[in-house]
Amino acid sequence: MEVTTKPFFSVFPDLKVSDDVRSLFEDANIREITLKKKENTLKISFQCDHLISRVDTWRMERTIREQLFSKRFVKIRFQESYHLSEQYNLKYLMEHYMKSFLFELKGKGEVIFNVVRKGDYRIEDDVITFYFEDTFVNRNKAPEIKEFFEMILKERFSIDAKVGFDFSKTIDRSLKMESDYRLQQEIHTIVEHADIVEKEQKEEKRKRRDTMYQEISQLLMYGDLDEDSILAQMGEVFGKYETGEYNKTGLVRDINTQVKRILKVATDYGFDDNLWHNYLTFFLMMSENPFSMTCEKVGASDGSVNELVENDFRIFKDLFDYDFGPIEKDLGINCFSQISNYKAIHKKDLMYNKNVSEKVRSLSKKLEAAKDEKEFFDAVTGFYKDYGVGMFGLNKAFRIDDTPQGSFTFRAINNMDTVMLDDLVGYEIQKKKLVDNTEAFVQGKKANNVLLFGDSGTGKSTSIKAIVNQYYKDGLRMIEIYKHQFKYLSEIIAEIKNRNYRFIIYMDDLSFEEFEIEYKFLKAVIEGGVETKPENILIYATSNRRHLIKESWNDRNDQDNSNDRHHSDTVEEKLSLVNRFGVTINYSKPTQKEYFDIVLHLARRAGVTLPDEELRAEANKWELSHGGISGRTAEQFVSYLASQPDAFK
Repeated sequence: MEVTTKPFFSVFPDLKVSDDVRSLFEDANIREITLKKKENTLKISFQCDHLISRVDTWRMERTIREQLFSKRFVKIRFQESYHLSEQYNLKYLMEHYMKSFLFELKGKGEVIFNVVRKGDYRIEDDVITFYFEDTFVNRNKAPEIKEFFEMILKERFSIDAKVGFDFSKTIDRSLKMESDYRLQQEIHTIVEHADIVEKEQKEEKRKRRDTMYQEISQLLMYGDLDEDSILAQMGEVFGKYETGEYNKTGLVRDINTQVKRILKVATDYGFDDNLWHNYLTFFLMMSENPFSMTCEKVGASDGSVNELVENDFRIFKDLFDYDFGPIEKDLGINCFSQISNYKAIHKKDLMYNKNVSEKVRSLSKKLEAAKDEKEFFDAVTGFYKDYGVGMFGLNKAFRIDDTPQGSFTFRAINNMDTVMLDDLVGYEIQKKKLVDNTEAFVQGKKANNVLLFGDSGTGKSTSIKAIVNQYYKDGLRMIEIYKHQFKYLSEIIAEIKNRNYRFIIYMDDLSFEEFEIEYKFLKAVIEGGVETKPENILIYATSNRRHLIKESWNDRNDQDNSNDRHHSDTVEEKLSLVNRFGVTINYSKPTQKEYFDIVLHLARRAGVTLPDEELRAEANKWELSHGGISGRTAEQFVSYLASQPDAFK
């Protein structure tokens, strides 16, 4: 099978080189380019019909690295093969390519380089005999020298030569002088270039070690790190390691602390496989900055900021590819290797947000496969567009937690019920009104606040949960708030009004006693305050009361002798709250037939195989002793049945 090749400069058209260098490589043809990620090496295989010295190929490797990979620590390695004319026999090749052989040997070490340099050789047919003084070092290096020459001559020149050694006599001084004369002008150059290579390799290794601390400190858009964050602390740890100013025991302890924190995050969110990658991905998902918040639900736009962000993503790409091997070797640890291939023990009783877990692991795989910062950029911004950023992007629903400072924080609800509208049996008219209003809302059209009222256990709360589940992908989010937290309403709205999501502020079982005045906060927010309620916020409430605020007969008694002289105003104030809900939906108690229909539907869905008549009879007994007819009663009855083995006969 013929291997397809491409001219060298058609593969690297943007290389800027001198005419002399171009003439050396313009007849070369690229056979294959492969990237070894673990070694961070780009291997370039080419073939040519004339000799190119190893000094010149090294210069070209350096040129490609500096011009095309200046922002990444990528090693360029040529693997050349030659199709030469018959004049390039073994003797001719050894004479004209010895400089290159020595150059490569210098890279293998000073000892083997000097052994060959100080020796001599003779060629008979296809046999190379090296003449070395009989020393322990020379005999020790002989096998390595044999392997080196035979392999290169075979792979690079297709010459099946054999290498032998003669340690029996002192080297002929005339031959030695001739050999020295032939190479004396080349040795200085060889040593000079080889020293440069060695120096660059050491510098490259040092830079590779320094990546973690240096690059974390260079983050711009994503660089506003909490000092106690895992990423910031990892940077500090590696800063100590890179400078060498550390106590080994203390540094290992600091590393173990951060690894434990990564493991905790992994446990909380159900991460697996490469936890380092999972953590970095989670960090990018949760990082709310001007760029990410602009991208949420709309994607990236053209602008200068993209160049700054691409630089950040180049850094994150390097962090993804970071080689923990050196620090593990130096400190005698393996914790990074362990978390890079982690197999979690899944517990059934462990509660975590599977929705978040799946998204993190999915994006992590995409970022692992990214070839450069541009692909990295596309993957992250694509996620921001599809799902959003931060806790609001990843989660469906939230609660409000009071803080000791007298303020509040948002807390994601990880175990939200996965119920869908189709799971709610009956109430088709009610569900349609709710769906119509919600769809208008998520589509950016005019929509109303909604009050769901009626008997307990009829599915009011379930309907709202189902709505959120159904329209989460369209950017719908829910914030649950309790009466005592109504004082935060204005602040909550200020926090979310500029986000690219649609928020339902959810109030479950809403009602007020005569002495409770929190409803006044709610009235002002819904309608009537100075500030217009943002278009991305609606209030959905459930209540067992139609009018929400408890009224007394005194409120309607014209003869009331209370201190309130304007009793009609009192009535109006209490009734005006419900009037500010544009849509009111009544969830009344089901009829006996509707109750049995709900029971039958839920039972069949649960796999209960009891006959219909028997189900009805048992359901009737159940509701008589468990609070009467309702959807909740039906669900509780079916849950009981599902635990009974006789139900599945």
